Amino acid sequence: LMLLKAINDITTSILNTDSLTDIANAITEKIMTHFDFEDCVIYSFDEQTNMLEQIAATGPKKNPDSSINCAISLKIGEGIVGSVAKTLQPEIVNDLTKDLRYIKDIESNNSEITVPILLDGKLIGIIDSEHEEKNYYTQQHLQDLETVAGVIATKFKAAQENSRLCKVENQIKQITENIEGVVFRHRITPGSKSKLIYVSSKVTEVYEIDIDAALADTSLMWNQIIEEDRDHVYKVFNQSIEENKSLYLIFRIKTPSGKLKWIEATGNSILQRDGSYITDTVNIDVTERININKQIQAREELLRSITNNFTGAIIRCSISTKDHVNIDYISEGCEEIFEISHQEILQGKITPWQLFSQEDFKELVTSIERSADEMTSLNFTYPIKTKSGKIKYLQGNGTAQRLDSEQKIIFDTVILDITTQKETEIELLETNNSLEKAHKVGELGNWTLDIKTNKIEWSEQLYNIYDRDIQLGPPNFEGFLSYHDLTDSNMENLLKSIQSGEPYDVDLKLITKKGD
Repeated sequence: LMLLKAINDITTSILNTDSLTDIANAITEKIMTHFDFEDCVIYSFDEQTNMLEQIAATGPKKNPDSSINCAISLKIGEGIVGSVAKTLQPEIVNDLTKDLRYIKDIESNNSEITVPILLDGKLIGIIDSEHEEKNYYTQQHLQDLETVAGVIATKFKAAQENSRLCKVENQIKQITENIEGVVFRHRITPGSKSKLIYVSSKVTEVYEIDIDAALADTSLMWNQIIEEDRDHVYKVFNQSIEENKSLYLIFRIKTPSGKLKWIEATGNSILQRDGSYITDTVNIDVTERININKQIQAREELLRSITNNFTGAIIRCSISTKDHVNIDYISEGCEEIFEISHQEILQGKITPWQLFSQEDFKELVTSIERSADEMTSLNFTYPIKTKSGKIKYLQGNGTAQRLDSEQKIIFDTVILDITTQKETEIELLETNNSLEKAHKVGELGNWTLDIKTNKIEWSEQLYNIYDRDIQLGPPNFEGFLSYHDLTDSNMENLLKSIQSGEPYDVDLKLITKKGD
């Protein structure tokens, strides 16, 4: 009769709860009450870790808040509890001082009773009690606890499964909440509609739908997809299942509040034993990224359209070391100047700097660094040798700035092909040199008058002709006239030609300082 009352009391106390901890606490309390024990502890067996965990206690092990004082875990075979878990046979130890298996918990006792909780012959838990008196526990206690263990086994196992499920769900929630985007899990059964079996809380942020509504009606999300994108979304999802491969796509949605969003979806489908598929996907709101990319593309297009209309090449380069100058941007004018395609340069197959002599390149980098440090503009002219063997002269004008945070220099420059101008300068210089030699050989002199400034420039030979000391420099125009007879008709013709800007060819008399 006492056992029946105990069983009735225990089953009634655990009837309306699915919590493993609540069930275990209720069982220990009722065992203490009906069996006159000093304490009672229940262990739950975790199949995954193969460990016995204390989950409930009464007596000295129980804290005021119903938690366990110094809860312990035992391996199978460890201690008396672990031995019973291993053999699946209940035990009474009448004198713990003689049993080497005994593990002291928070205090030492003298006798112990341990009964496994079994379901279908498999271990799911342990009921354990200790007493300060030796030989306290009887065979009747053992039989009664075995009966109790058998009665509670089904409920205890269900509570374990529920606890394990809660742990898994919490783990899933923690993991999915740390994922950027909404996590979906669908079960797709051939011949029927897909069923959404899990969705993370970020569905509210992205799709503006709460979790319960999303689980109840998946069309609330499907109908948000822009109509022009639906066929593509449907096709990609089906291909992922049929071809057993991962999926990736970007599509647009319009939320209930009217917001247009870009969604990036990635996922996989796994075939189940029953022929259905489990599809896990992550949907990320990439609207901001798409908009930024569009702005970048628009600005890059504007930059290209502007810079490509310039004569020459516009280059932005960065220098991190003297040996490496990276091309960050170059206009399409590079093909005409360097005879290198825009694509070759951007892909790093060849750089314009390879056309410079090694000495000129080092000098250029040093000049750029000095320009960055002194915050001054940089102008340079260097020859290059193109792939076709042509020698070209390039003129560059630009500015440099040092980015201390990135330990590099950014240099923007416009490079022009001044080969024709340079060749003309060289040809003119050579002509002048030849002319000077001819003047010396033929004792010919030449002079130039700037009418605005009244300044004259003389060649070296004129000083000899006029017997003028070269240290004095050329005379002014009045001084020049003083060497000649102004009443001479030829001199009058010369002055008229100078005023009219017409060519002249006259013979003049001159009187040197020596009177010759």
